[in-house]
Amino acid sequence: MTQDKRTALYLRSAAESDKAINSQRERCRDFADRSGWTLVAEYIDNGFASSLVERPGMSDLMSSIRQGLIDCVVVDDFARISRNHVDVRTFEDFCEQTGVAVIDSSGNVGTNAFLGNLSGILGL
Repeated sequence: MTQDKRTALYLRSAAESDKAINSQRERCRDFADRSGWTLVAEYIDNGFASSLVERPGMSDLMSSIRQGLIDCVVVDDFARISRNHVDVRTFEDFCEQTGVAVIDSSGNVGTNAFLGNLSGILGL
């Protein structure tokens, strides 16, 4: 997992909380750094509930993915994408179709085309 990848962080907190966002950022950056990946962008939705599908940071992230600017998205945990498993899977499917990996800051793989599509093996 040390191959250089253009990496984006997605950070979200339902309560507008710089402390929560900064904590997520620290864990995600640490994981990306340990993996040897290049951080190219951060997408932040501060004060947005996961039940809201339309969020500005998520919309910008998806646009960057469509443009081929990102190889990997690191989230603190998959609940940052959504607490609804269907929404998480929809996002993972979108990423998989574009060859983008989704990984949490603990190294758990969601959609991971460039590491061998381990999502099925891990049951994600």
